[in-house]
Amino acid sequence: VSKLDWSDHVPPEWPAKALLWMCSPDADEYIGEEISLRDEGIRQRLGLVS
Repeated sequence: VSKLDWSDHVPPEWPAKALLWMCSPDADEYIGEEISLRDEGIRQRLGLVS
């Protein structure tokens, strides 16, 4: 990880927004599942991309 360029990392706000979203009823369909911020659909649901 330490050898990765900073531009390869997701912004720190993304995991924070994901955690808040996971606590909401909007994420209930993922209870007991794993989600990935690499998934474009998840990014869209979180409002991270247009």
